[in-house]
Amino acid sequence: MTGHASASLSQLPGLDAPSVEALLGQMADLVLLLSPMQDITAMRAWGSLADKACPDWVGRSFAAILSRDSRGKLETLFNSDLGKAPETVRWRHVNLVCEGGASLPVLVKYFELGEGSDRARVMIARDLRPTVDMQARLQRAYTEMEAAFESRGTVPGASTGALVVSGMMDSLGHRPMGQIVSETVRALETLCVTEALRRSNDDAEAASRLLGIPVEEVRRRARLQ
Repeated sequence: MTGHASASLSQLPGLDAPSVEALLGQMADLVLLLSPMQDITAMRAWGSLADKACPDWVGRSFAAILSRDSRGKLETLFNSDLGKAPETVRWRHVNLVCEGGASLPVLVKYFELGEGSDRARVMIARDLRPTVDMQARLQRAYTEMEAAFESRGTVPGASTGALVVSGMMDSLGHRPMGQIVSETVRALETLCVTEALRRSNDDAEAASRLLGIPVEEVRRRARLQ
């Protein structure tokens, strides 16, 4: 299968500059071209990052636009990852900063194309803000659930929900965002059903009233645990 894919891709015609730019725009929200000294020589942003990328990044080193807590990943990005097979390199979470501005969370990958002094050095980035927002919404939803349980005079399941969210966020860069979000939602829903049953002494009808969902749904989810 791998040989087939390689053979097919090798038949792609030579791409002109606009075609390369269009292709990169499908891969990433931000592309930075770097010099051998890791200075930014050109940049292009699309979509959600089009109005967030800072023009004054051009001419500065890549390290200079990283937040302080992200600079420890430079060695991994430019040395460790570069020596690996491209398909094994994971996306790395870093925060980019504008002069006097807030940090911008992104996932990045670095790669080089071509040989010798003419090779292109490319850093591609994906906007991580939608995932960060989703994480915040999930955490708020769990907090509201805890508050609802407390208002009924019960003690919620401590930090279990927070651990679920935190554990799923560890998957960033390894799996698509949609898959992470859907699995996180399912895990939190299961947690709610489990907790409701516990507080209702395994009475499915009482749990359904507590959760506001049909009793059949409570029983179905209980069977899946």
